[in-house]
Amino acid sequence: MPNFPNKNFIRLNFFLSLWVAYVNCLGAPLPKSETNIYHFSSSWTDDDGRTVSLSEWQGRSTIIAMAYSDCTRVCSSTLRKLKEIEEIANTQHLLFEIIVVSFDPTTDTQEAWKFYRKKNNLVGDKRWHFLTGTDLNTKKLAHLLGVNYWMGLDHIIHDFRIVYVNSDGTVKSILDWDNQDAMKFLEP
Repeated sequence: MPNFPNKNFIRLNFFLSLWVAYVNCLGAPLPKSETNIYHFSSSWTDDDGRTVSLSEWQGRSTIIAMAYSDCTRVCSSTLRKLKEIEEIANTQHLLFEIIVVSFDPTTDTQEAWKFYRKKNNLVGDKRWHFLTGTDLNTKKLAHLLGVNYWMGLDHIIHDFRIVYVNSDGTVKSILDWDNQDAMKFLEP
């Protein structure tokens, strides 16, 4: 009778394979001085169905995060943090746009984002923009922002990262798992 590996060995091998795949997909963000979001040539569809480019926000400060409308885990934390940032910015009279880019181009249609807006009391808020692009543009932007993501068993697993971009397109500050102080994030 052949000698098959035991179940624990197979499980360990499976999880090691997942870990190697995860490490291989890690994309280090560009240094702040070299990152210019507005120079990233790509097109996106917003929740109004318009085709837009990130360069449309050039000249304005912008906060960019990645999420997907069906997420109930990290994305809800991202939304809460974005709302906290918006609240602080309103008290400080700071002007900026908030862009949420989908991890899931197949699911996050214009209708899905409209429903998401309604569910999260963002209807009519012109400061918020929800974008969906191609799978390739999504991957490229995630890499540019230093956001890692991959498909899990039943959902997309991803980093928590919010990026504040100056009006010239360079990264001003970053919120992530290690840095979550919204006041410091918005400091001049």
